[in-house]
Amino acid sequence: MREPLFLSQPTGSFDSTHSAAAIVGGAPLPVEVLRWLGRVAGISFWSDHPDIVVGTRETAALIATERGERVLSLPAAMTSVTGGKRGKVHVLDLNYGEGRLPTAG
Repeated sequence: MREPLFLSQPTGSFDSTHSAAAIVGGAPLPVEVLRWLGRVAGISFWSDHPDIVVGTRETAALIATERGERVLSLPAAMTSVTGGKRGKVHVLDLNYGEGRLPTAG
């Protein structure tokens, strides 16, 4: 597989002024290529697996795309709604389709 051409010119911190561009010759892109593009752009991944992850300042959600242990690394300390230690890094052992919902509160 050819590596996609990647061009990036950050214009500020990670907010509405941040920009990057990826030029690729085909679609849809496999998750491995998207994660590679993210690493090249300096993105911090919240999960070390290709999980479904969404978040805001107050909460986050992770849904496992495969069975196994994964590390959830958050930008701010949160606690799982099911309890546990408050922190930025959470080691989770999940089944396919299982989810976790950390919150800042």
